[in-house]
Amino acid sequence: MEISIDLSYLDRICFGDKNIRQELIASWSEDTAALIGELKNIKEPSDPKKIFNLLHTLKSNFQMVGCGVGIQLCERMIHETSETDAEQLEEISMRIRQLLNI
Repeated sequence: MEISIDLSYLDRICFGDKNIRQELIASWSEDTAALIGELKNIKEPSDPKKIFNLLHTLKSNFQMVGCGVGIQLCERMIHETSETDAEQLEEISMRIRQLLNI
């Protein structure tokens, strides 16, 4: 699976300020890891609203860094809440962090 990112949205909301961009990327990394951790801790899909909220937030996180693969996976999992694949989301997140050198 090829992972690519597009940071043009992030650059626009930072007005080109590299320090702000780095802070947002660090926050993105921490927030995404925490959300995936929460998703992994859900043992049974007994709370579909919580799963939906986590996946929707993760989708927004992947949109921030322009990762189409992450966005599409979250969309698929939102529609099939019984099939959450936190490990695959974690792999995508790790590859993004590698691309961002964090």
